[in-house]
Amino acid sequence: MTIKKILTVLLVLCLTVGIAPAPWLTAYAETWTEEPLTDLSYIDDENEDHKLDLFADPEADSPKPVILEIHGGGFFGGTKESLTAHARVFADTGFAVAMPNYTHMPTANFKTIVQEIFTFLHWIEENAENYMLDLNHVFMSGDSAGGYLVLLTASVLGSPELQKYYEVEQPSYTVSGYALTCPVTDLPALADAYDGASGFVSFMAGQMGEAVLKDEDSFNHADLFQLIDPETFPEVYFLTTPTDTNFYSHSVKFDEFLTEKGIEHICVEYVGTEKDLLHTFNVMNPEEEDSQLANREMIEYLLEKMN
Repeated sequence: MTIKKILTVLLVLCLTVGIAPAPWLTAYAETWTEEPLTDLSYIDDENEDHKLDLFADPEADSPKPVILEIHGGGFFGGTKESLTAHARVFADTGFAVAMPNYTHMPTANFKTIVQEIFTFLHWIEENAENYMLDLNHVFMSGDSAGGYLVLLTASVLGSPELQKYYEVEQPSYTVSGYALTCPVTDLPALADAYDGASGFVSFMAGQMGEAVLKDEDSFNHADLFQLIDPETFPEVYFLTTPTDTNFYSHSVKFDEFLTEKGIEHICVEYVGTEKDLLHTFNVMNPEEEDSQLANREMIEYLLEKMN
């Protein structure tokens, strides 16, 4: 589908659901480049873990809303390139999209990664004018372990105490919304799996390392079920599928937790129309019909947050 057709569909969608189309959507420039700018350094040390890719139009007539997308990979793997196809879906509908790498566990721990993400947040702030990024409409997205990191970031952004622990400073802008795909959320379950005999979750826990999952101080400052404050935690949108054999239970537990705490959120479950859906299906295979539906409804949510 061409960009123009996608924008037409979105405009019709906005009118159908009663959302006023954002000005950037109706006046979107046709000079958009479909390829991202690659390997920009958000920390000037030439470390591959400190580079980002960016879908942006520096020549745009007006700033574009921006999505900061954090990749998954079990905390021990994955790269920004795994998000390119999914980020292009956002970019083709008018968003700028920035995707950073970060240091993997067990070389890093949660403190290291949170500090890297906050440095990335500040890079966005410092380079907004250069790349025509709208700091009034900044969103965060993440899949799997990346979803966890986004939720942890949201917790830190709302807590001066956590900012002190992680030794980070808030950017000047506010994140307007959070949209996550099959997020890993249950750190206690991963800690229990550390001593497990087999299975991917046990392997993942082993790769994360004892210093992350068995150190009380590190664990207590990263466990979402301990950190989330109902008074400050923002509304989040996340999707899952019952056929995600490893992490569907994480979304169910997190949904129940947020409901119990009275925290506004949207949890959407998708069931495959022709085959079982896999973990992060809409990120890994955005061209498939079920993925298109999931991504379209995620975009609907973000559009609503802009009005």
